[in-house]
Amino acid sequence: MGADEFMDSPIPLAHEKLNLSTWHGNQEIVYNSPLLPQEINFDFELTKNSFFYILLQNSRNWGIGLRFSSNNNHENSWVKLGEWDNFEKKIPFKFNFSRQLNHAQVKFKNQRLLLFINHEFIGQYPYEISGQVFLAFRGSWLPSFIDNIVIKSQVSPTQTKLIYENFSKQEILKKSHWGKSLPIILLIFSFLISFLIISLGMNQADIKSYVFYLTTIHLCFYLITFSLIFSLKKISLKYPSNKNNQILLKIEEDDEEDENELNVNNEQKEIFTKSYHEILRTNPFSFSPNEMRVVFLGSSQTWGAGVNKSEMRWTNLVCQNLEEKLSRKQKVHCINSSVNGATSENVYEFWKENFSILKPTVSFINLMFNDPNPDFFESNLRKILEINKNNKIKTVLVVEPYNVESVENNENNLSKIRILNSLALEYKIKLLNPLPFFDEKKDDGLIWWDSIHFTPYGHKLFSEFINNYFSANKTLWNFIFKENNF
Repeated sequence: MGADEFMDSPIPLAHEKLNLSTWHGNQEIVYNSPLLPQEINFDFELTKNSFFYILLQNSRNWGIGLRFSSNNNHENSWVKLGEWDNFEKKIPFKFNFSRQLNHAQVKFKNQRLLLFINHEFIGQYPYEISGQVFLAFRGSWLPSFIDNIVIKSQVSPTQTKLIYENFSKQEILKKSHWGKSLPIILLIFSFLISFLIISLGMNQADIKSYVFYLTTIHLCFYLITFSLIFSLKKISLKYPSNKNNQILLKIEEDDEEDENELNVNNEQKEIFTKSYHEILRTNPFSFSPNEMRVVFLGSSQTWGAGVNKSEMRWTNLVCQNLEEKLSRKQKVHCINSSVNGATSENVYEFWKENFSILKPTVSFINLMFNDPNPDFFESNLRKILEINKNNKIKTVLVVEPYNVESVENNENNLSKIRILNSLALEYKIKLLNPLPFFDEKKDDGLIWWDSIHFTPYGHKLFSEFINNYFSANKTLWNFIFKENNF
């Protein structure tokens, strides 16, 4: 979420360094060609509780990473990444970092990675990747900055190349030898001009003219100088608010804005309608006598945002587990009827029109985060549950997982969780709450792309949570998945 804006807007460059936390955080930038790195240098800055990674991965989707952190829950570490971006191994390290700019140097030698920070040797770590790798920097949800990247890469047995990248126009001044002495040079030059003007004016009788000439020349000189310096600096822009990972926009309530909002809502409804029609079109609705039909209801997280292969979605992984457990007794048919950006209202409108077509045995409802109004959320969810109750559709409610570290447990979120608990008790259905599970696993790998969307490892963890829960609760498993005689 926010990847296009991160690439196209000036906000990530606002402070003359690249801020990896903007546009909902956890941004990952990758050098566009594979490398054989011999040495990597870069500057970085960490704010309170922030962290970022430098990742080196090959085409087999595993690799090595270094995490630089000021967050006690995610300590500085060398990490070995597994196929799902899980941490197969971690080795912590310590260094004294500055709140300002720090310099990191990574050298590669004899399948070892040598790390230096602020010119101090930190340690050496395994580097067992052979061949070319893709180099990436990956941020967290709090501001972390990188700049002045220099990569030394081997292009042949006898040839190397240097790759430079910086994110600041001020490098013109910073890297020049005279740039640091610019104020002193300007001061000396100013005195020389003053001396020259006074010398030329010695034959004049009116001393006021000396002051006038001197003042005018100095003002013009300083105006030109500061204009030049200002033009070399990138103007700082204001970052979007990180609170709740949303950009807060002030909406002017006039007739024109109301009309535009109505048009946007109509366009969104049309998009949802087309998406739901596509779900109905692409799923076969011929029934076999002994078939269990499992329908997943939700929004982008349930749809599978964050992975590029359908088999890596948490819904597909859950369904695969069901098929393995029930293959001898029943055929399992899973339908993911989730749509990006859907709210409880969109889901209800779809469900009331199409549940009779889908004829589900069980429905998983993973829905919460897109609903800003808890009252509307409760009303729509209650209507969905009434449909399920009246049509004997078994239901599993799920608290939609989110990164509790990046999103405050504000009253809005807590209120919707209370609503889910209350409805589960009222309708005597099971509510699964994976938030404690994800909090326990928060440093086991790369889990989140932003506050709500999973990485491949996040999808895998969520499926494991659901599968393990049902395996550990035999009574619940029997009730939902084996007793189909309503």
